[in-house]
Amino acid sequence: MGDLLTTVDRSTEVNTDDETEPGKLAHIVPPDNGPNGKAVKTGAVKVMEARINGTPVTALCGWTWVPQQDPQQFPLCHRCKEIADHIKFDSNNMPRS
Repeated sequence: MGDLLTTVDRSTEVNTDDETEPGKLAHIVPPDNGPNGKAVKTGAVKVMEARINGTPVTALCGWTWVPQQDPQQFPLCHRCKEIADHIKFDSNNMPRS
C-alpha cells in the first residue's frame, strides 16, 4: 500500500473533517477502475498527476485535497488504514473485486 499514500497540505484544503484530519496525515488514494472492474490507474499515478496539475484527489476516508508533500513524513490516517485493511489486494497492490 505504500505506493498509494500521499499527504495533506493545509494551504490547499478542499474540505475539513476533524476525525480524518486532526493534523497532517498520510492518506491512501484508491486506484481508478475501468468498466470491467480492473484498475486502470494506480493511486500513486493519480497522486503524481494531481501534484503536477494541482488538482485534488480523494482518499479512501473521503478526505479531498491537492497533494504537495512527501507522505513518508506523516503518520497514516487511521480511517484510511481501517478501510484498506478490509479491501483484498492482489500481488500488485491493486484491489480485487
